[in-house]
Amino acid sequence: MKPVPATVLAAAWLGTLAGAYYFGKSAAPSADAGSGGSGGPGSAAAFPSALPGGKPLPGGQEGGAGGAAAGSRRKMSVREMVALGRAEMQKSMGMMNPSAILRALAPFADLTDEEVQEAIAEIERTVEQPQAKMMFYSLLVGRWAESDGAAAMAFVEEELADGGPMMGGVKYGVVSSWAQNDPDGAWQWYLKAKQEEDQGMFGGPSFALSGIFASYAQRDLDGAFKKLEGLDENERMMAAGGFAQGAYDPEFRERLLGKAAEMEDENLRRTLYQGISSQWAMMDPEGAADWAVGLPDADRAQVAQSVGSSLMMSSKPEKGADLMVSAAQTEQEKAQAYSSAVAQWVHRDANAAGAWLGKQPQGPELDQARSTFASSIAGRDPESAMAWAKTITDGGQRQGAVSQVYQQWYRADAAAAETALGASGLAPDQIEQIRKSAPPTPTEGVPTDAPVRAE
Repeated sequence: MKPVPATVLAAAWLGTLAGAYYFGKSAAPSADAGSGGSGGPGSAAAFPSALPGGKPLPGGQEGGAGGAAAGSRRKMSVREMVALGRAEMQKSMGMMNPSAILRALAPFADLTDEEVQEAIAEIERTVEQPQAKMMFYSLLVGRWAESDGAAAMAFVEEELADGGPMMGGVKYGVVSSWAQNDPDGAWQWYLKAKQEEDQGMFGGPSFALSGIFASYAQRDLDGAFKKLEGLDENERMMAAGGFAQGAYDPEFRERLLGKAAEMEDENLRRTLYQGISSQWAMMDPEGAADWAVGLPDADRAQVAQSVGSSLMMSSKPEKGADLMVSAAQTEQEKAQAYSSAVAQWVHRDANAAGAWLGKQPQGPELDQARSTFASSIAGRDPESAMAWAKTITDGGQRQGAVSQVYQQWYRADAAAAETALGASGLAPDQIEQIRKSAPPTPTEGVPTDAPVRAE
Protein backbone atom coordinates (compact mmCIF):
# COMPACT_ATOMS: atom_id res chain seq x y z
CA MET A 1 0.00 0.00 0.00
CA LYS A 2 1.57 3.27 -1.13
CA PRO A 3 1.34 6.03 1.52
CA VAL A 4 -0.14 9.39 0.66
CA PRO A 5 2.70 11.91 0.15
CA ALA A 6 3.32 14.30 3.03
CA THR A 7 2.75 17.22 0.68
CA VAL A 8 -0.76 15.96 -0.02
CA LEU A 9 -1.46 15.79 3.72
CA ALA A 10 -0.15 19.33 4.17
CA ALA A 11 -2.39 20.56 1.40
CA ALA A 12 -5.36 18.75 2.91
CA TRP A 13 -4.71 20.43 6.28
CA LEU A 14 -4.48 23.83 4.68
CA GLY A 15 -7.64 23.05 2.73
CA THR A 16 -9.37 22.54 6.05
CA LEU A 17 -8.39 26.09 6.99
CA ALA A 18 -9.80 27.36 3.72
CA GLY A 19 -13.01 25.47 4.42
CA ALA A 20 -13.19 27.02 7.87
CA TYR A 21 -12.91 30.44 6.28
CA TYR A 22 -15.70 29.91 3.76
CA PHE A 23 -17.93 28.41 6.40
CA GLY A 24 -17.11 31.34 8.65
CA LYS A 25 -17.85 33.75 5.84
CA SER A 26 -21.33 32.38 5.40
CA ALA A 27 -21.89 32.27 9.16
CA ALA A 28 -20.49 35.72 9.92
CA PRO A 29 -22.90 38.19 11.54
CA SER A 30 -24.49 40.59 9.12
CA ALA A 31 -22.70 43.90 8.97
CA ASP A 32 -25.88 45.84 9.61
CA ALA A 33 -27.13 43.73 12.51
CA GLY A 34 -28.49 46.08 15.13
CA SER A 35 -26.73 49.06 13.61
CA GLY A 36 -29.11 50.43 11.01
CA GLY A 37 -26.30 50.34 8.42
CA SER A 38 -26.20 48.39 5.20
CA GLY A 39 -24.05 45.32 4.75
CA GLY A 40 -21.96 44.22 1.83
CA PRO A 41 -18.33 44.68 0.89
CA GLY A 42 -16.70 47.50 2.75
CA SER A 43 -18.90 47.15 5.83
CA ALA A 44 -17.24 46.04 9.06
CA ALA A 45 -18.88 43.07 10.74
CA ALA A 46 -21.06 43.65 13.77
CA PHE A 47 -19.84 41.95 16.91
CA PRO A 48 -20.16 42.20 20.70
CA SER A 49 -18.40 45.27 21.97
CA ALA A 50 -16.07 43.50 24.37
CA LEU A 51 -13.38 40.86 24.23
CA PRO A 52 -13.86 37.42 25.84
CA GLY A 53 -13.91 37.69 29.62
CA GLY A 54 -15.63 41.09 29.55
CA LYS A 55 -12.50 43.10 28.71
CA PRO A 56 -13.24 46.27 26.71
CA LEU A 57 -12.06 46.53 23.14
CA PRO A 58 -8.87 48.54 22.54
CA GLY A 59 -8.93 52.21 21.71
CA GLY A 60 -11.24 53.22 24.54
CA GLN A 61 -14.39 52.48 22.53
CA GLU A 62 -17.07 51.03 24.73
CA GLY A 63 -20.15 49.27 23.48
CA GLY A 64 -23.43 51.08 24.05
CA ALA A 65 -21.78 54.51 24.16
CA GLY A 66 -23.86 57.56 23.29
CA GLY A 67 -26.95 56.43 25.15
CA ALA A 68 -27.41 53.12 23.27
CA ALA A 69 -29.17 50.41 25.18
CA ALA A 70 -27.09 47.80 27.00
CA GLY A 71 -26.30 44.80 24.86
CA SER A 72 -26.50 46.79 21.60
CA ARG A 73 -24.23 45.86 18.72
CA ARG A 74 -22.12 48.15 16.62
CA LYS A 75 -19.70 47.98 13.75
CA MET A 76 -16.12 47.05 14.53
CA SER A 77 -13.03 48.77 13.26
CA VAL A 78 -10.31 46.70 11.61
CA ARG A 79 -8.16 47.21 14.67
CA GLU A 80 -10.90 45.82 16.90
CA MET A 81 -11.40 42.83 14.61
CA VAL A 82 -7.71 41.97 14.87
CA ALA A 83 -7.79 42.36 18.66
CA LEU A 84 -10.81 40.06 18.97
CA GLY A 85 -9.36 37.58 16.49
CA ARG A 86 -6.02 37.56 18.28
CA ALA A 87 -7.71 36.79 21.60
CA GLU A 88 -9.78 33.95 20.12
CA MET A 89 -6.79 32.53 18.26
CA GLN A 90 -4.71 32.60 21.42
CA LYS A 91 -7.26 30.34 23.11
CA SER A 92 -7.32 27.89 20.20
CA MET A 93 -3.63 27.45 19.45
CA GLY A 94 -3.02 24.59 21.87
CA MET A 95 -6.06 22.57 20.80
CA MET A 96 -6.85 23.81 17.27
CA ASN A 97 -10.42 24.51 18.45
CA PRO A 98 -12.47 24.99 15.22
CA SER A 99 -15.17 27.12 16.84
CA ALA A 100 -12.58 29.51 18.30
CA ILE A 101 -10.83 29.75 14.93
CA LEU A 102 -14.17 30.54 13.25
CA ARG A 103 -14.88 33.24 15.82
CA ALA A 104 -11.43 34.66 15.18
CA LEU A 105 -11.73 34.74 11.39
CA ALA A 106 -15.43 35.30 10.64
CA PRO A 107 -15.47 39.10 11.23
CA PHE A 108 -12.95 39.58 8.39
CA ALA A 109 -15.24 38.11 5.70
CA ASP A 110 -16.48 41.36 4.13
CA LEU A 111 -13.43 43.61 4.19
CA THR A 112 -12.54 45.63 1.12
CA ASP A 113 -9.09 45.32 -0.45
CA GLU A 114 -8.04 48.53 1.34
CA GLU A 115 -9.26 47.19 4.69
CA VAL A 116 -7.43 43.93 4.01
CA GLN A 117 -4.21 45.92 3.70
CA GLU A 118 -4.98 47.69 6.98
CA ALA A 119 -5.68 44.37 8.71
CA ILE A 120 -2.44 42.84 7.37
CA ALA A 121 -0.46 45.77 8.76
CA GLU A 122 -2.19 45.47 12.14
CA ILE A 123 -1.50 41.72 12.28
CA GLU A 124 2.13 42.26 11.38
CA ARG A 125 2.35 44.77 14.24
CA THR A 126 0.48 42.85 16.94
CA VAL A 127 0.47 39.08 16.21
CA GLU A 128 3.65 37.23 17.14
CA GLN A 129 2.62 33.56 17.14
CA PRO A 130 3.69 32.14 13.70
CA GLN A 131 0.79 29.70 13.38
CA ALA A 132 -1.79 32.35 14.19
CA LYS A 133 -0.11 34.78 11.82
CA MET A 134 -0.25 32.20 9.02
CA MET A 135 -3.98 31.64 9.56
CA PHE A 136 -4.72 35.34 9.49
CA TYR A 137 -2.66 35.85 6.35
CA SER A 138 -4.19 32.81 4.64
CA LEU A 139 -7.62 34.32 5.18
CA LEU A 140 -6.90 37.96 4.43
CA VAL A 141 -4.72 37.63 1.36
CA GLY A 142 -6.95 34.82 0.14
CA ARG A 143 -9.90 37.18 0.52
CA TRP A 144 -8.05 39.71 -1.61
CA ALA A 145 -7.28 37.04 -4.22
CA GLU A 146 -11.00 36.53 -4.87
CA SER A 147 -11.05 39.84 -6.73
CA ASP A 148 -7.42 40.11 -7.90
CA GLY A 149 -5.43 36.93 -7.59
CA ALA A 150 -2.38 38.21 -9.45
CA ALA A 151 -2.06 41.25 -7.17
CA ALA A 152 -2.56 39.18 -4.02
CA MET A 153 0.11 36.69 -5.12
CA ALA A 154 2.50 39.51 -5.98
CA PHE A 155 1.99 40.92 -2.49
CA VAL A 156 2.81 37.57 -0.89
CA GLU A 157 5.88 37.00 -3.03
CA GLU A 158 7.23 40.50 -2.53
CA GLU A 159 6.16 41.55 0.94
CA LEU A 160 6.05 38.22 2.80
CA ALA A 161 9.10 36.61 1.21
CA ASP A 162 10.91 36.54 4.57
CA GLY A 163 7.98 35.04 6.45
CA GLY A 164 9.58 31.59 6.74
CA PRO A 165 8.37 28.21 5.48
CA MET A 166 4.87 28.62 6.92
CA MET A 167 4.22 31.33 4.36
CA GLY A 168 3.75 28.44 1.93
CA GLY A 169 0.36 28.11 3.58
CA VAL A 170 -0.47 31.69 2.68
CA LYS A 171 0.32 30.98 -0.95
CA TYR A 172 -1.98 27.98 -0.83
CA GLY A 173 -4.82 30.20 0.36
CA VAL A 174 -4.13 32.73 -2.38
CA VAL A 175 -4.11 30.12 -5.14
CA SER A 176 -7.28 28.42 -3.86
CA SER A 177 -9.16 31.74 -3.80
CA TRP A 178 -7.68 32.86 -7.10
CA ALA A 179 -8.65 29.61 -8.82
CA GLN A 180 -12.27 29.91 -7.72
CA ASN A 181 -12.91 32.73 -10.16
CA ASP A 182 -9.90 32.52 -12.46
CA PRO A 183 -8.45 28.98 -12.63
CA ASP A 184 -6.64 29.75 -15.89
CA GLY A 185 -4.81 32.66 -14.27
CA ALA A 186 -3.81 30.51 -11.30
CA TRP A 187 -2.71 27.74 -13.69
CA GLN A 188 -0.48 30.11 -15.64
CA TRP A 189 1.11 31.29 -12.39
CA TYR A 190 1.79 27.66 -11.48
CA LEU A 191 3.41 26.81 -14.82
CA LYS A 192 5.79 29.75 -14.39
CA ALA A 193 6.44 29.21 -10.69
CA LYS A 194 7.36 25.54 -11.03
CA GLN A 195 10.19 26.54 -13.36
CA GLU A 196 11.55 29.09 -10.89
CA GLU A 197 10.93 27.79 -7.36
CA ASP A 198 12.44 24.96 -5.35
CA GLN A 199 10.48 22.38 -3.41
CA GLY A 200 9.79 23.61 0.12
CA MET A 201 7.93 22.62 3.27
CA PHE A 202 4.63 22.57 1.37
CA GLY A 203 5.98 20.87 -1.75
CA GLY A 204 6.94 23.99 -3.67
CA PRO A 205 4.49 25.35 -6.27
CA SER A 206 2.81 21.93 -6.56
CA PHE A 207 0.88 22.79 -3.39
CA ALA A 208 -1.24 24.99 -5.67
CA LEU A 209 -2.54 22.12 -7.76
CA SER A 210 -5.15 21.00 -5.25
CA GLY A 211 -6.96 24.36 -5.33
CA ILE A 212 -6.57 24.80 -9.08
CA PHE A 213 -7.93 21.37 -9.94
CA ALA A 214 -10.77 21.68 -7.42
CA SER A 215 -12.01 24.61 -9.50
CA TYR A 216 -11.31 22.99 -12.86
CA ALA A 217 -13.14 19.81 -11.82
CA GLN A 218 -16.27 21.73 -10.86
CA ARG A 219 -16.30 23.62 -14.17
CA ASP A 220 -15.29 20.86 -16.61
CA LEU A 221 -14.56 17.43 -15.14
CA ASP A 222 -13.55 15.85 -18.45
CA GLY A 223 -11.25 18.75 -19.25
CA ALA A 224 -9.70 18.61 -15.78
CA PHE A 225 -8.85 14.93 -16.22
CA LYS A 226 -7.38 15.74 -19.63
CA LYS A 227 -5.06 18.28 -17.98
CA LEU A 228 -3.67 15.55 -15.72
CA GLU A 229 -1.97 13.91 -18.67
CA GLY A 230 0.74 16.56 -18.81
CA LEU A 231 1.71 16.31 -15.12
CA ASP A 232 4.32 14.15 -13.45
CA GLU A 233 3.42 11.62 -10.74
CA ASN A 234 3.83 13.94 -7.76
CA GLU A 235 1.85 16.69 -9.49
CA ARG A 236 -0.95 14.28 -10.34
CA MET A 237 -1.17 13.12 -6.74
CA MET A 238 -1.47 16.73 -5.57
CA ALA A 239 -4.10 17.48 -8.20
CA ALA A 240 -6.08 14.41 -7.09
CA GLY A 241 -6.69 16.09 -3.74
CA GLY A 242 -8.47 18.91 -5.57
CA PHE A 243 -10.83 16.54 -7.36
CA ALA A 244 -11.80 14.96 -4.05
CA GLN A 245 -12.83 18.29 -2.50
CA GLY A 246 -16.15 18.13 -4.34
CA ALA A 247 -16.94 14.58 -3.24
CA TYR A 248 -19.45 15.79 -0.64
CA ASP A 249 -21.94 16.31 -3.50
CA PRO A 250 -23.52 12.92 -4.44
CA GLU A 251 -24.02 13.73 -8.13
CA PHE A 252 -20.48 15.04 -8.59
CA ARG A 253 -19.12 12.12 -6.58
CA GLU A 254 -20.77 9.59 -8.89
CA ARG A 255 -19.29 11.29 -11.95
CA LEU A 256 -15.89 11.47 -10.29
CA LEU A 257 -15.95 7.80 -9.29
CA GLY A 258 -16.84 6.86 -12.86
CA LYS A 259 -13.89 8.83 -14.23
CA ALA A 260 -11.53 7.40 -11.60
CA ALA A 261 -12.55 3.83 -12.44
CA GLU A 262 -11.47 4.39 -16.06
CA MET A 263 -7.93 5.43 -15.11
CA GLU A 264 -5.09 3.10 -16.05
CA ASP A 265 -2.69 4.70 -13.57
CA GLU A 266 -3.27 2.50 -10.50
CA ASN A 267 -1.57 4.80 -8.02
CA LEU A 268 -3.57 7.81 -9.16
CA ARG A 269 -6.84 5.86 -9.21
CA ARG A 270 -6.29 4.65 -5.67
CA THR A 271 -5.29 8.11 -4.49
CA LEU A 272 -8.52 9.46 -5.97
CA TYR A 273 -10.51 6.69 -4.32
CA GLN A 274 -8.89 7.42 -0.97
CA GLY A 275 -9.57 11.16 -1.19
CA ILE A 276 -13.17 10.66 -2.35
CA SER A 277 -13.93 8.06 0.31
CA SER A 278 -12.41 10.20 3.09
CA GLN A 279 -14.72 13.11 2.20
CA TRP A 280 -17.70 10.76 1.78
CA ALA A 281 -17.09 8.92 5.04
CA MET A 282 -17.19 12.14 7.07
CA MET A 283 -20.87 12.57 6.13
CA ASP A 284 -22.06 9.05 5.30
CA PRO A 285 -19.65 6.40 6.64
CA GLU A 286 -22.02 3.51 5.97
CA GLY A 287 -22.58 4.57 2.36
CA ALA A 288 -18.82 4.92 1.83
CA ALA A 289 -18.24 1.51 3.41
CA ASP A 290 -20.86 -0.20 1.24
CA TRP A 291 -19.15 1.28 -1.83
CA ALA A 292 -15.67 0.27 -0.62
CA VAL A 293 -16.71 -3.36 -0.08
CA GLY A 294 -17.45 -3.68 -3.80
CA LEU A 295 -14.01 -2.50 -4.92
CA PRO A 296 -11.39 -4.93 -6.27
CA ASP A 297 -9.06 -6.18 -3.55
CA ALA A 298 -6.09 -4.00 -4.56
CA ASP A 299 -8.18 -0.83 -4.64
CA ARG A 300 -10.14 -1.62 -1.48
CA ALA A 301 -6.95 -1.91 0.57
CA GLN A 302 -6.17 1.75 -0.15
CA VAL A 303 -9.46 3.10 1.23
CA ALA A 304 -10.39 0.60 3.94
CA GLN A 305 -8.39 2.22 6.72
CA SER A 306 -9.88 5.72 6.32
CA VAL A 307 -13.45 4.53 5.75
CA GLY A 308 -13.16 1.87 8.46
CA SER A 309 -11.86 4.42 10.95
CA SER A 310 -14.82 6.70 10.21
CA LEU A 311 -17.19 3.82 10.87
CA MET A 312 -15.34 3.02 14.10
CA MET A 313 -16.24 6.50 15.32
CA SER A 314 -19.88 6.10 14.30
CA SER A 315 -22.54 3.77 15.63
CA LYS A 316 -21.23 0.88 13.49
CA PRO A 317 -17.78 0.07 14.87
CA GLU A 318 -18.07 -3.65 14.08
CA LYS A 319 -18.77 -2.88 10.42
CA GLY A 320 -15.70 -0.64 10.35
CA ALA A 321 -13.51 -3.29 11.96
CA ASP A 322 -14.72 -5.94 9.52
CA LEU A 323 -13.97 -3.66 6.57
CA MET A 324 -10.44 -2.96 7.77
CA VAL A 325 -9.71 -6.66 8.18
CA SER A 326 -11.37 -7.75 4.93
CA ALA A 327 -9.14 -5.42 2.91
CA ALA A 328 -5.89 -6.91 4.29
CA GLN A 329 -4.11 -9.01 1.67
CA THR A 330 -1.14 -10.42 3.60
CA GLU A 331 -0.79 -11.91 7.06
CA GLN A 332 1.18 -8.86 8.19
CA GLU A 333 -1.50 -6.47 6.88
CA LYS A 334 -4.18 -8.54 8.57
CA ALA A 335 -2.34 -8.45 11.89
CA GLN A 336 -2.00 -4.67 11.61
CA ALA A 337 -5.69 -4.31 10.69
CA TYR A 338 -6.81 -6.34 13.70
CA SER A 339 -4.57 -4.33 16.03
CA SER A 340 -5.66 -0.97 14.54
CA ALA A 341 -9.35 -1.86 14.87
CA VAL A 342 -8.97 -2.96 18.48
CA ALA A 343 -6.89 0.11 19.40
CA GLN A 344 -9.63 2.43 18.09
CA TRP A 345 -12.49 0.47 19.64
CA VAL A 346 -11.28 -0.66 23.05
CA HIS A 347 -11.38 2.77 24.68
CA ARG A 348 -14.96 3.36 23.54
CA ASP A 349 -16.40 -0.08 24.36
CA ALA A 350 -13.94 -2.64 25.66
CA ASN A 351 -16.58 -5.35 26.08
CA ALA A 352 -17.77 -5.06 22.47
CA ALA A 353 -14.20 -4.93 21.15
CA GLY A 354 -13.29 -8.02 23.18
CA ALA A 355 -16.38 -9.90 22.02
CA TRP A 356 -15.56 -9.09 18.39
CA LEU A 357 -11.96 -10.15 18.84
CA GLY A 358 -13.09 -13.42 20.40
CA LYS A 359 -15.25 -14.20 17.34
CA GLN A 360 -12.37 -13.94 14.88
CA PRO A 361 -10.42 -16.98 13.62
CA GLN A 362 -8.03 -17.56 16.50
CA GLY A 363 -4.69 -17.62 14.72
CA PRO A 364 -1.31 -15.95 15.21
CA GLU A 365 -2.47 -12.95 13.18
CA LEU A 366 -4.43 -11.91 16.29
CA ASP A 367 -1.36 -11.75 18.54
CA GLN A 368 -0.72 -8.04 18.02
CA ALA A 369 -4.41 -7.24 18.62
CA ARG A 370 -4.48 -9.42 21.76
CA SER A 371 -1.45 -7.57 23.11
CA THR A 372 -3.05 -4.20 22.29
CA PHE A 373 -6.29 -5.23 23.98
CA ALA A 374 -4.56 -6.60 27.10
CA SER A 375 -2.42 -3.52 27.67
CA SER A 376 -5.43 -1.24 27.10
CA ILE A 377 -7.63 -2.85 29.77
CA ALA A 378 -4.91 -3.75 32.29
CA GLY A 379 -5.56 -0.70 34.43
CA ARG A 380 -9.31 -1.41 34.67
CA ASP A 381 -9.47 -5.21 34.65
CA PRO A 382 -6.01 -6.74 35.16
CA GLU A 383 -7.39 -10.25 35.63
CA SER A 384 -9.05 -10.24 32.19
CA ALA A 385 -6.01 -8.52 30.70
CA MET A 386 -3.74 -11.28 31.95
CA ALA A 387 -6.09 -13.91 30.51
CA TRP A 388 -5.87 -12.22 27.10
CA ALA A 389 -2.08 -11.90 27.35
CA LYS A 390 -1.77 -15.63 27.98
CA THR A 391 -3.58 -16.42 24.70
CA ILE A 392 -0.84 -14.84 22.56
CA THR A 393 0.83 -17.56 20.50
CA ASP A 394 4.21 -15.90 19.84
CA GLY A 395 6.51 -16.46 22.81
CA GLY A 396 8.20 -13.08 22.70
CA GLN A 397 4.97 -11.12 22.30
CA ARG A 398 3.31 -13.16 25.05
CA GLN A 399 6.14 -12.40 27.49
CA GLY A 400 5.98 -8.70 26.62
CA ALA A 401 2.20 -8.54 27.09
CA VAL A 402 2.29 -10.47 30.38
CA SER A 403 5.02 -8.12 31.60
CA GLN A 404 2.98 -5.02 30.76
CA VAL A 405 -0.10 -6.35 32.55
CA TYR A 406 1.94 -7.53 35.53
CA GLN A 407 3.62 -4.16 36.04
CA GLN A 408 0.32 -2.27 35.99
CA TRP A 409 -1.33 -4.83 38.27
CA TYR A 410 1.62 -4.87 40.67
CA ARG A 411 1.20 -1.19 41.46
CA ALA A 412 -2.38 -1.78 42.59
CA ASP A 413 -2.13 -5.27 44.13
CA ALA A 414 1.34 -6.79 44.29
CA ALA A 415 0.19 -10.10 45.80
CA ALA A 416 -2.48 -10.72 43.16
CA ALA A 417 -0.04 -9.77 40.38
CA GLU A 418 2.56 -12.24 41.74
CA THR A 419 0.00 -15.04 41.83
CA ALA A 420 -1.11 -14.33 38.27
CA LEU A 421 2.47 -14.16 37.03
CA GLY A 422 3.22 -17.55 38.53
CA ALA A 423 0.20 -19.03 36.68
CA SER A 424 0.99 -17.33 33.37
CA GLY A 425 2.53 -20.43 31.81
CA LEU A 426 5.82 -18.70 31.08
CA ALA A 427 9.16 -20.39 31.71
CA PRO A 428 10.78 -19.81 35.12
CA ASP A 429 13.56 -17.66 33.64
CA GLN A 430 10.99 -15.49 31.84
CA ILE A 431 9.01 -15.07 35.05
CA GLU A 432 12.14 -14.06 36.92
CA GLN A 433 13.04 -11.54 34.23
CA ILE A 434 9.56 -9.99 34.46
CA ARG A 435 9.69 -9.97 38.25
CA LYS A 436 12.91 -7.97 38.17
CA SER A 437 11.16 -5.31 36.11
CA ALA A 438 8.43 -4.79 38.71
CA PRO A 439 8.03 -1.25 40.10
CA PRO A 440 9.15 -0.84 43.71
CA THR A 441 6.59 -1.32 46.45
CA PRO A 442 6.08 1.59 48.87
CA THR A 443 8.56 0.06 51.36
CA GLU A 444 11.27 -1.05 48.92
CA GLY A 445 14.39 1.10 48.88
CA VAL A 446 13.49 2.91 52.14
CA PRO A 447 16.44 3.08 54.63
CA THR A 448 15.86 1.06 57.81
CA ASP A 449 16.36 4.15 59.97
CA ALA A 450 13.89 6.26 58.01
CA PRO A 451 11.04 7.62 60.09
CA VAL A 452 7.72 5.85 59.73
CA ARG A 453 4.65 8.04 59.48
CA ALA A 454 2.07 7.21 62.15
CA GLU A 455 -1.20 5.73 60.92
